[in-house]
Amino acid sequence: MKNNFLRFEFKYLIPRFLLGDLKGDLAKLNFQEDSANNADGFYHVASVYFDTVTLSDYSDKIGGLLARKKLRARIYKKNDGEGSAPVWLEIKEKYDMMISKKRVALSLTEWQEFLQTPRLARQNLKSRLSESETKNLEEFMFWIDLENRRPYVLVEYKRSAWHLLSGKEKIRITLDYDIKAQKTKNLFADPTANVSQNNAVIEIKFSEKMPAQIGSLLAKYNLERVAYSKYAESVDSIRKFYPVPR
Repeated sequence: MKNNFLRFEFKYLIPRFLLGDLKGDLAKLNFQEDSANNADGFYHVASVYFDTVTLSDYSDKIGGLLARKKLRARIYKKNDGEGSAPVWLEIKEKYDMMISKKRVALSLTEWQEFLQTPRLARQNLKSRLSESETKNLEEFMFWIDLENRRPYVLVEYKRSAWHLLSGKEKIRITLDYDIKAQKTKNLFADPTANVSQNNAVIEIKFSEKMPAQIGSLLAKYNLERVAYSKYAESVDSIRKFYPVPR
């Protein structure tokens, strides 16, 4: 996997019961399932988001800022709930419709050390990281230190991933559903707050131009782009699930 990339990400909401029909249409358009999908057609994604004490990332999203960022640790989990290395430390930045992502891979042991003693972990990691990975780690730590960020919420969901090679560009479509959240820094916790309810999130990811056939697919299901954030929706769900005492 690349450690740095830039692309567009368009998001749409679709009723969960239409996912089967949508997958059938994707296959008709010559989209292929990702090899990461299991026999049931999905894999698990779990992310711990780091935010400030005042939840500045959440506020930036709710306020509709064009330029914003998120810091998170992400792992792709097996069906039995166990993690498969690596754990990705990621900086995801957004400006309007453009997304950039910088990341560095940690082993499970390195991730635990990072949680307990991040500065020591940073020094130990430098001995094995490439120049680009070291730069990404240093930027991640810069924001952690500058803004006093801490692990805040775990967001987990099922993802069905599809791809299509269009000319020289690989178009990727992910279908995310069963989104759940919990206030914890444990990537392997079992989240209890439901986020997605009866909807699934479609993400269309491309670098240059979205193929015309996708436009016809969106029209068939009457889908319109939305400014959807799993993190912001998770924060809202947690606040409902764990109301602030009065």
